Amino acid sequence: MDLIINGTSLSSLGVIVKNQTRYIKPKRRTTSYYVDGQDGVNIVEGYGYDAYILPFNITLTDPTKFDQIYALLDGNVILETSDDEGKFRYAKVLEDLEYNPVALWKETTVEFLIYKPFRYVKAESNVTLTSSGNVTNQGTVNSLPLLKITGSGTVVLTIGGRSFTYVFGAESFVYIDSAIPEAYSASTTDYKNANMTGAFPYLTPGVNAISWTGTVTQLIITPRSRFL
Repeated sequence: MDLIINGTSLSSLGVIVKNQTRYIKPKRRTTSYYVDGQDGVNIVEGYGYDAYILPFNITLTDPTKFDQIYALLDGNVILETSDDEGKFRYAKVLEDLEYNPVALWKETTVEFLIYKPFRYVKAESNVTLTSSGNVTNQGTVNSLPLLKITGSGTVVLTIGGRSFTYVFGAESFVYIDSAIPEAYSASTTDYKNANMTGAFPYLTPGVNAISWTGTVTQLIITPRSRFL
């Protein structure tokens, strides 16, 4: 068993991971309420899932690697596990990680906060279209794609039967980033939200049909497929 942090294997730094990955279904946000005269509880499902903690029991064996390991575990990280090949998680270590270099081979626990509570497909290919076509969400839940639209004038883009409109100005391309969600051009601060009408697109699991009206010379989709 191995953990890969931002592309670096912890086993290559003398870390032994003692347990396999726990597959945790994140809690869906809900609101419960009671009605007099009715049995049970009424539940209203909200939008989204809560973050969760993913713990691993590890042993550090090489005191010369402590600084490198601590640096790897600082801040937001891309977490991969060798028993879940082809997927990754967005994670962060919030709690202290204390280790006594005198007591080598002593087990400790590192807890990752999975702050985006999904498993994402690693190295997923972009889909490029110059006419109507399809894009596949490989995952099991709706994904929030990144689109790069190159075009001009007024464009109405339809994905999976859901449409939004974008009106180009002087810019020749625009990014529609459903994860943020923002529309921008040259940079993430060059906002173009005022040019967009309608909801940001999402991809349902499986094949999603894409079509448009107006002038689009190229559409590049990053699906961002994800699993619970």
